[in-house]
Amino acid sequence: MLKKKINTKIKWSDASVINTLKNAAKKLKGPSRRSFMAQATRDHFAGNARNAERVLGWGRETIKKGLCESEGGFIFLDDYSSRGNKKSEEKDPKLKENIRSIVEQKIQANPSIEIVLIYKKITAKAVAKALQKDYGYRVEDLPCNNTIRNILNRMGYGWKRVRKKRVQKD
Repeated sequence: MLKKKINTKIKWSDASVINTLKNAAKKLKGPSRRSFMAQATRDHFAGNARNAERVLGWGRETIKKGLCESEGGFIFLDDYSSRGNKKSEEKDPKLKENIRSIVEQKIQANPSIEIVLIYKKITAKAVAKALQKDYGYRVEDLPCNNTIRNILNRMGYGWKRVRKKRVQKD
C-alpha cells in the first residue's frame, strides 16, 4: 500500500491497474515508451512525474523527457553506441600497430590448403612482456592479458601450439 496519499483519478489500491501500466511500459522501447509514460502521467497523475515515479516506479527523468517530447513535438535521439568503455585499440591507436609488429615475427600459416588461417606462436602474456620491453609500455598502461588475447583474435590471429610433424599412415 502507499504511504502517502496521492490525488489521482484512479484508485491506486487496485494492483491490477498498476501492473498493467508497468507491463505495458516494459514492452515498449525508446521514444514510444517515453510517450506512453508521459500520456499515462498526464491522464492519471495530472502531469506530475514525481507521483508517477512514486506509484509506478518509473524514472522521473524519463517521464519528464517524454512530457517534453510530446509538448515540443520533437524526439530525443538515443545514442546507445557511445555508451560503455571504448576498446583498447581505440584508446591507444599505436597499440594495435605495436602488437602486429611483435606477432608478425612469430606467425605461421595453416598447412591445410582448404582453410586460410594465421596462427601465432606467441601467447598474450608474452606479447604483453614484449610490449613492455620493446616499446616501453608500463604495466599500468597495458590492458590485461585477456584483453590482449581478444585484440589478437579481432586482428585475425588464432593461437595454436606448434606440433611435431606426424607421419601419415597409408
